[in-house]
Amino acid sequence: MTVTAKNKTKIYGEVIPQLEVTYNGLVKNEKAADVVFGNPGLTTAAGQFSDVDEYDIVADSGSLTAANYAFAFKKGKLTILPKDLDVVAADQSKVYGDSLPIFTVIYNGFVKNGDSTLSDVQGEPVFETDADQYSDVADYYIEPKRGGLQSRNYALQFR
Repeated sequence: MTVTAKNKTKIYGEVIPQLEVTYNGLVKNEKAADVVFGNPGLTTAAGQFSDVDEYDIVADSGSLTAANYAFAFKKGKLTILPKDLDVVAADQSKVYGDSLPIFTVIYNGFVKNGDSTLSDVQGEPVFETDADQYSDVADYYIEPKRGGLQSRNYALQFR
């Protein structure tokens, strides 16, 4: 009987989902629940904050027993996908006739205290606005764009 670790998917920062297996190769219309006892061992090198990537899920005999069957094991994959991270332009102000201020962004959605713009987001965004040095006094939208921003564990969402 082949014990196959089921493929699983999770988002960066979420806990590891419950690992499960399927059983194949039963004969005479037998059901695994009737002939397989105990639980397989299931492990992965991935953790809650492992980088976005694919990781093996390894099944082993654990406490499995089944009369009349030998076990063979197949790996599954745990796929970790990026978490959305909002990139929002910080509000700015200026006096008529002054140069535009240096625009900055605020990040919303980091999943752990150790994540920061220095370790998990690299590069600089670019900005678009209709305002210039001599624009009429009014509110103007500042729109952040990707520019050189990139991240391995986050899907950047510009707002």
